[in-house]
Amino acid sequence: MTRIKILPHDLTLKIAAGEVIEKPASIVKELLENSLDAGATNISITLENGGLESISVIDNGEGMTRQEAILAFERFATSKISRVDDLFNINTYGFRGEALPSIAAIARVEMTTRPRNMPLGVRVMVENGKIIDVWDVDAPFGTRISVDKIFENVPARRKFQKSAATEQSYCLDRITKIALAVPNVRIEVKGKGKTILTIPTAYNLADRVFFVLGPEISKKLLEIQGEKKGIHLKGFIGHPSLSRNSTRFIHFFVNRRPVRDNILLQALMNSYRGYLTTGRYPVAILHVNISPQEVDVNVHPAKAEVRFRDPSTVYSLILELVSQALSSSTFSLKGNVYPLQKEKYTTHSKIDVDSVCEPKTSYLNTENFLSFQSLELLPNPDTPTDMDVFTLFSSDVQYLGSLQNTYLVFTTHRGIILVDQHAAHERIIFDKLNKKLTSSPGMVQHLLIPETITLPPHCMEKITRILPTFEKIGLSVEIFGENTLIVRSVPSETPNLNIEHAIFDILAECENGLETENRLEKIKLDITRILACRGAIKAGEPMSPEEACNLWEELSHARTPLTCPHGRPTLIHLSLRNIEASFLRR
Repeated sequence: MTRIKILPHDLTLKIAAGEVIEKPASIVKELLENSLDAGATNISITLENGGLESISVIDNGEGMTRQEAILAFERFATSKISRVDDLFNINTYGFRGEALPSIAAIARVEMTTRPRNMPLGVRVMVENGKIIDVWDVDAPFGTRISVDKIFENVPARRKFQKSAATEQSYCLDRITKIALAVPNVRIEVKGKGKTILTIPTAYNLADRVFFVLGPEISKKLLEIQGEKKGIHLKGFIGHPSLSRNSTRFIHFFVNRRPVRDNILLQALMNSYRGYLTTGRYPVAILHVNISPQEVDVNVHPAKAEVRFRDPSTVYSLILELVSQALSSSTFSLKGNVYPLQKEKYTTHSKIDVDSVCEPKTSYLNTENFLSFQSLELLPNPDTPTDMDVFTLFSSDVQYLGSLQNTYLVFTTHRGIILVDQHAAHERIIFDKLNKKLTSSPGMVQHLLIPETITLPPHCMEKITRILPTFEKIGLSVEIFGENTLIVRSVPSETPNLNIEHAIFDILAECENGLETENRLEKIKLDITRILACRGAIKAGEPMSPEEACNLWEELSHARTPLTCPHGRPTLIHLSLRNIEASFLRR
């Protein structure tokens, strides 16, 4: 190991500033990366009050001598670089030695460390950036760092910390990202006197992904691997049916370093073009291994972004490998085979045919009317306003048929009405679920076989906070083990709901935490909105005439029938006036 030293002034000017310690997760990240750079294979992390009260990290890596331990708290001290050329050959997570001084500047830090070849260790106490005491101690080899009094001397920063549960979820998110980068390291996280998370040592990336992301996600992943011009890519991509509504489950690593990079993201998203709808994102864990001389990791203070010398090769490598995998005939991982096909939506809540077609609504024999799929007449549609909603829904309406199994076509004496079947059904379900929030849960659909869902560790605290809302709308979800949920029933309005997808979409909406009452109220609406969207009939799914008529009837009783919960129109009205104008009759 190159011993710790103070960098010369001219070299420090060439290095991006170290990460500002803005929250407990920043401390956890820096200490965890230091442990990995020290060669640790077993790391234990303790978070008290979500990391707001105290944080400790214990590792079995290479310790420091007394002199090095003292020097480690000096600014610009490092054991990782010594000359300018080293900046272009970085194989460690950090290189500046700036983490400990940055942490010690906003907290009290106690470090105990001992190298394997030393009989005694040393303990250093630092507070507000000043070394208070140093003494020799009997200690196991490795390093233990305890941080408390966090942000006490910077109350403005402490004021903007979120709840303990939210800060803990941020810490766990950082930990799981790093765990996906280093399969051969065991990581344990404790808090409140119990174990929060255990990630055992894995012998390969596939096993690590299984432990971190869970079996439900892992079984729908495909391993990819390839090389181009000395750049190696390996990892896993998810079946399109695993799509999420945020990039939270896209993990990129460059030389084991978790990064955010637009080149990598664009290549991945372009590979999934045609497989995912707008606003949906794949699940992916992709490792790029590249010569350190071919990538600059010194372009971001937190080392979260990189710059490639040859970005086009990296882009084309990802695009080619992912596209090939998606176009292959099977999806497989560890012997399990999953047919790859465009997602078939079957989450269709059947409409009660006994209550359809009241006197003001009728339907024609679908075999005897025009094929609207070839109709080219496109007059300017009129978007109904609140003023004429009553008139529109009280008109005599006759169902003609469906356009592309997506738009329901009705005729009245006022013209033609086109209804987006998904948007309309979504509005109907949303209103019913929303009503349950202020009344009793009502009817539920009990699952014949309860469904289990494994979540990433950082999601469990959020789920606990929103379980009462689930219960109110008829979604029975229980904590079942460390990171597992068991679902026993779903709302009667969504009997064929894809529960796993809905849960992950809801968690993505909780991204910013649940700190305030206003935020909790918004989450309630988000939950009903997501369940309505996931439970509604999809575009392209056929509906019978009876179901179409019943959908129209239910839409007429909605509180705001003209838009879905996301604000999209549920229908457009092609007025007779506009149709006549298109044929030059006016």
